[in-house]
Amino acid sequence: MLNEKVEEAILEYLGVERNEVFGLMFTSSEFKLRFDYRFNESGLQTYVPTSVSWENTSNLRGLLTGELKIFKKTFIPKLGQGYYVVNILSPSLFFRCINDGDLSDKQAIKYGLSFRTEQGAVKKAKEILGLLRGGNDE
Repeated sequence: MLNEKVEEAILEYLGVERNEVFGLMFTSSEFKLRFDYRFNESGLQTYVPTSVSWENTSNLRGLLTGELKIFKKTFIPKLGQGYYVVNILSPSLFFRCINDGDLSDKQAIKYGLSFRTEQGAVKKAKEILGLLRGGNDE
């Protein structure tokens, strides 16, 4: 099991909460491998498709060395749950919504513009603005 402070720092860095699935991807010229992970009360777990189960793992080497690239699944707020949406036209770069299942909620989720935190939405908005300006806006 990881030290609790180390685990919290990793969760914060990844922008995920305990039990939220995130992925790591290894790519080479021949193939791509994707691994799903989560932190829970048992520590770090990886999903094993062959046994259709989650198993404890201590394999953070690829993450720490940078061999594996981090990707996060799109945050999908539950019906009635609040979330933040990217809005590059607003001075704050986001607005807060409640998922009531309408078209705008579905589109925000589909296009990866829904975030659990204000900081996540702002970071994505700055990334989009940087691309529009032809550089990095961070």
